[in-house]
Amino acid sequence: MTAPSSTSQPASSDSVTLPRWTVHFQALLLGVVATTFFLFGMLVGSLSSGGPSRNDQTIEIAFDCRVSGKLVANTNGGENPAVGGIAFALPRDRFPQSPLLSAGVTPKDFQPLDNQTIAAIHDLGGAVARVDDSGRFDLIVDGGRGYFLFGVADTVGAGQPVSESEMKLLKRFFQPANRLTAGTQTAWKKFHADEDQIDLATIVVQ
Repeated sequence: MTAPSSTSQPASSDSVTLPRWTVHFQALLLGVVATTFFLFGMLVGSLSSGGPSRNDQTIEIAFDCRVSGKLVANTNGGENPAVGGIAFALPRDRFPQSPLLSAGVTPKDFQPLDNQTIAAIHDLGGAVARVDDSGRFDLIVDGGRGYFLFGVADTVGAGQPVSESEMKLLKRFFQPANRLTAGTQTAWKKFHADEDQIDLATIVVQ
């Protein structure tokens, strides 16, 4: 009796052999894609945060600047304190949304307390104050910005008319603006609050 013969079959395999360079190429490609998405994410994050200029603004340090000086008028042949005069520090880069009431901030009717016009100018970074008996004024403004010092005082005679550009500026702050200029003497001085203290010395109203 003959035993059944067994025939050996080669074992089947599902594995695929790839060249080594193919594996290296795929790894390199994955690295390039990952790097590209990383750089893209950094770019989007920088744009959404406002870039370097916005970061500079967030670290900007605010400070107060004390502005002092003396308001005088030419009377009796000499310079005398402009007693009762008003000193305004008006910012050159900020204006109220609508002109503020000039009533309550003129030499004749100045009201230092509960005055919405003074509060609004303060909110813009400026300041308003009446001079003392020696003509001195002392104002606190936001540092690092430009201002006009506008001085106004009562006068016996007619004061010099303000220029067209000065009246245009006053109308952006006050309504009616001529309430501040009618029957008064005025003076203008430009300054920049770039220090903790600034002395504007003597300012003559005319």
